[in-house]
Amino acid sequence: MKLLEKIKNKLVALVLAVWAWMQRKAIEWKLRERAIALWEKAKAFWARMGQKWRGTKAHEKLMAMEPLQRRMTIRLCGVFLLLGLIFAFNQLKTLMIKHFMAGMGLPPVTVSTMVIAPSEWQPKLTSVGNVRAFRGVELSTELGGLVQSVPVQSWQDVKEDELLMKLNDASDVAQLNSLKEEWLI
Repeated sequence: MKLLEKIKNKLVALVLAVWAWMQRKAIEWKLRERAIALWEKAKAFWARMGQKWRGTKAHEKLMAMEPLQRRMTIRLCGVFLLLGLIFAFNQLKTLMIKHFMAGMGLPPVTVSTMVIAPSEWQPKLTSVGNVRAFRGVELSTELGGLVQSVPVQSWQDVKEDELLMKLNDASDVAQLNSLKEEWLI
């Protein structure tokens, strides 16, 4: 309870200090006199506009109407004026956005660089696919495996029982040797 009372007292003291400062500054800056002068200028402007308005044919026609018609006409004019102001504001907003976007320019471009260094080209190219002869036969194996070499050159004539393709049989040979060793033991 005492804490709330202290906070309240300090807050009231702060508000009073700000109010006193504002009053001193208002006197120093002569704000009251300036506000009164501005109000008098606004009243004089509206009085001049009223005098000019009262001398027009539109005012005479408006005053010749019945009070209900006059109020409805004034309200309709106010609605149309409001709609015109909204339309004008949207057009101004669009114009300002276009002006801003035109002056903005393109965004900065990101550029990446890398150091170029010579390196050796890989002498070997690996790929997966099918081999199909233009004028010849298709080679296929009964066993699956990796092709180790193809000793036949393209367009070369081949005789019967000649080696066409050698598969990688290192794992099979190693398994055969291990089985032989087991039988010998």
